Formats: sequence, structure tokens, C-alpha cells
Amino acid sequence: MPSVTAGSTEPVLESSADGPSIDAGRPPRWRRPLTFAGVTAGAVALFFVYLRLGRTQMTNSDGAANALQAYDMVHGNPLLKGWTFTDVSFYTTEVPQYALIVLVHGLRADVIHVGSAITYVLLILLAGAVAKGRSTGWEAVLRVGLVLAILILPAPGSGYSVLLSNPDHTGTSVPLLATWLVLDRMVIARDGSPRRPRWWIVAPVIAVLLTWAQIGDPLALFIGALPLVAVSAWRLLRAGWRPHPDRLLDLGLLLAGVASVALTQVIQLAIRAAGGWATHSPLAEFSESHQWADHARNALHGLSVNFGAYFPDLEGRPFGTLTGVLNAVGLATVLFATAYGVVRVLIRRRADAGDRVSEILTTAVVVNLGAYIFSTQAIGDLGTARQIVAVLPLGAALAGRLLIRPGWAGWKPAVPLGATTAVLVALLGHQVSVAPQIPAEAHDTGQWLLAEGLHYGIGTYWASNNITLDTGGKVRVAPTNGGDRIYAYRWESNEEWYDATKHDARFMIVDSVRPGYGTDAQAVAQWGEPLRRQTFGQYTVLVYDKNLLVGLTAACQPGYAPSIPECPVLKPKVPGAAILGA
Repeated sequence: MPSVTAGSTEPVLESSADGPSIDAGRPPRWRRPLTFAGVTAGAVALFFVYLRLGRTQMTNSDGAANALQAYDMVHGNPLLKGWTFTDVSFYTTEVPQYALIVLVHGLRADVIHVGSAITYVLLILLAGAVAKGRSTGWEAVLRVGLVLAILILPAPGSGYSVLLSNPDHTGTSVPLLATWLVLDRMVIARDGSPRRPRWWIVAPVIAVLLTWAQIGDPLALFIGALPLVAVSAWRLLRAGWRPHPDRLLDLGLLLAGVASVALTQVIQLAIRAAGGWATHSPLAEFSESHQWADHARNALHGLSVNFGAYFPDLEGRPFGTLTGVLNAVGLATVLFATAYGVVRVLIRRRADAGDRVSEILTTAVVVNLGAYIFSTQAIGDLGTARQIVAVLPLGAALAGRLLIRPGWAGWKPAVPLGATTAVLVALLGHQVSVAPQIPAEAHDTGQWLLAEGLHYGIGTYWASNNITLDTGGKVRVAPTNGGDRIYAYRWESNEEWYDATKHDARFMIVDSVRPGYGTDAQAVAQWGEPLRRQTFGQYTVLVYDKNLLVGLTAACQPGYAPSIPECPVLKPKVPGAAILGA
């Protein structure tokens, strides 16, 4: 039976279909509600699984700040006035998600774990939906099954830290996958035939969705807006001047990508003009060419972490080798799908419309990896794996969509895939059974402060916001930075916290492992000997009989000022502007 490729005017045989296709026949009416019930039950089960695995990770000050922002948002500060973020706001992604969780669950460290579990389940659902496209029957089962096999088993250690912990680019793929799912539904009918939607309806919808992603994370420009613009431009170029039914749509989508970048900047400027939150400029610079080989090796290590195939993390763990091998197959599958996608984009015949969404996903993966390798983002430890975490869900969706062809439809290919997935599920169950539950970072310090009636103070960045969150706001610690003295820190903080007319800070927390945020000696030089000291591992609490906020100067990042309100104004910049010297 012939099927029609998305955007094509000619039918092609199913065995060579380029875009989403469907099996012959219409599924029985009972199948849809049964499928919905099964997917819902599976999603709920996975949520509790990932919640338990996420609780093996300490809530740190970065993630805690996002939860505190969410708390402010639902308590009368929707623009988050006074807040300064890092170079990523999460204002339209994790922060509103946390706001909903805070309303239901209250202000506590578990907000981070609940949020990360929801996010990861959403990634699986959306990646599966994008991979499925309009396919039905066994083809749909195989596509979704491949996505599930790639995503279902994050690995302990660095893998949990990136995927199931504090916000750091993982959730950015949620609005992007939602965008490509909406685009797919708008241009492909339920029966798999191409629609001819009005470009002036599709383009604004996609522009708004991409803006949603970019306000939350500037990385979305590179892995969302840029791939859409590049693919649309390439499709227009390939079509040439001959009549083409998708010309206006491709042009509209190109403009949508460009418009989303401009709209993001306009909205951020408007928020800032209204006294709302500010962010630091994203740091992105080209690296030296002699570093690229090392960066490529770091990229491979980072991908291994994100896909659960980093064997040093798995060494000595029960079933660690099996976990690594199966996840390495998933990584290899995604890399093959990406290479295959690149070849198809480059050699596709002009008469063949191709699959727009697959081309966008391919470009997104290539751009993400390229930006990582050729920039300074790859410099550092395994923590930089977060910069390329989007390759995992986007690549899984691409593999399911591109590699499962209509000719594979049937139960026989499902047997090995189903058996592999069953093994992965069993390994996941084992991980849950042995997962230790870890309290927030500096938990003991916060509990001691609470017991001693010390409710307001300042402290090293990594023992500040997390203590505030972990104690439900009963103990509030404003973050500090170090240098030649101890400073108020304009980084994931609210300027109001440092107002000595409103708050009386009677303690300082120093960190012996990370002295760059202030030391015991600096505190003594600045305020004199404390009344008492109490040490909890690497953290020491210095208790004073004076308000430490009085005369506390600010580290503005960059520069210094007498107070945070006197710091230079941070203006939104287009991500990557530093590369151009802007």
C-alpha cells in the first residue's frame, strides 16, 4: 500500500517512506483508551521510580534557588523582582513547574526531586510521541519501544546528577520536543497524508513555543531556533525556483525561528524594565583549535555519562557492566541515526520532500555537539556533560523516527527490542531497590541552626539557598562570595536579602573545601572573633552578636559595588554574542 511523505506531492512506497507513515487499516476503537490507560499507568510508575533515584542526589544551592524563586512567584512576585539568576533563568521551564509543586507539596528540598522526576517522565513521553509521528500498529510500537529502551535506564553517579537532579539544561528539551510534536501534528494528518496548513498560522505558533523555551534557557536558541532556521533555509535552497507546495511554509518557519530570538529579547527587556529578574550573560567563546581533539574526547565522555554508559561510574556496582553495555548500544544507535540523518539531508532528491522534524532533530544534535566541541563549554570535569544532555532525548526521538521503517512493521522485530527493554526494566528495578536516600547538602548545618534559634545569616554559596529550602524557609542564608574579603553575591540571590534595615544576619557559614566563597580568616578580619564556632564536616558556622549585613559590599559578577542595588545593570544579550565580540 502506498503512503505519502510529509510535504510531498507524490506517493512513495512504504518501504522507502521518508516521513511518518501508518500501517494499513484503522485500529479498533477500544485500542485508544486502553493505550491511554497503559501509558498513564506506566508514566505514574516511572515517576515514583525516578523520584526515588533522584533522592540519591543532594539538593544544592543552584536548584534550591530555583525553588525559592518558585515560592516567590506564587507569593505575589510573578516577575521575581530583585532576583538575579545565573546565565540561565529557567523562568518558563522549571521555575513555574516548581511553583505548582510548592503549592501542592510545600517548600522543602523534595521539590527538586519531584520536579526532576516529572521532567524525565515528560521527556520519555514527548520523545516517544515525536518518534511515533503518525505511525500506528507495530511500527508505532517499535518506534516508541526504541525510545523507551534508550531513555529508561539512567546510570548511578554522574548520570543521576545530570538527569535526575537540580535544573541544568535537562528540562530544556521538554518545550523543544513539544514544539516539534505540535509542528508534526500541524503538517501531517492523522492518516499520514501531508496537510497544507496556512503558514501564517503555523509560523506564529512555532515562534511562541520556541520563545517559551529560549526565555527559560538560552541553549534553546542553538538547539531549537537555529536548527529550524537552518533546515528551513536548506529546504528552500534545495527546492530552487521551481513551484513547491511547501515554499511558503518553509519560509514562514524560517521567519518563525528568527522572530523567536527577537521576541525572547523583547520579553526579557520588558521584564527588566518592569523591575523584574535579571540574568548574567551566557558565556560562550570559541576554543583554540589545538583543544578540539580533547573536547571531542570530553564530548564522548559526556555522552557516555548522559546515556548511562560511562563505565568508570559503573565499576564495582552490581550489574554495572551489563548496564553500561546496554546503554552503550543506545548511544551507538543515536550516533548512527544522527550520521544517517545528516547523509539523508545532504543527498535527498529535490523531488523528495523528506521529513522536516527528523531533519530538525538531526541538526539540533549536530549543532549541540559542535558547539560543545568548538567552544570553551567542554573545558572542565564530567559536570560539563549537562551542556550536551539534550542529545539524549532529541537523539532518542530521532532514532525512533528515522531508523524504524515501515518495512519493519510486524511482531518479529519487536521480540528482541521487547526482551532488551525487559532487561533494562529489571535493571531499573534493581537500582531502585538499592538506592540510598541522601539529604540536602549542608543538611546537618541547617538543622543545628534551626535548633539553636539562628534564623538569619550569610554563608558560602553552596551552604546558602539549600539550607533555606531544606528548612522550609525557617532558616535563611544569603549567599556570599570571597576574594580579598567576604561579599554579598549577586548570583541566584535576591537583593532584598542583604538589606540591613530589614534583616539581622547573626552568623556566617564558611566552607573549608571551597574557600573562594569566604574563609574563617576573612570573617575574623572583617567582623572580629565570633562568639562561637560549630563545625559540620567541611562547613563551620561562626556566630556573632552583630548584624553582618551592615556595610557588606557586593560582588556584582563582574565587578564590585557598595551594595547589590548599586551594581551595574545587567542587560539581556543574545546567546553567543560573546563569540562575535558583542
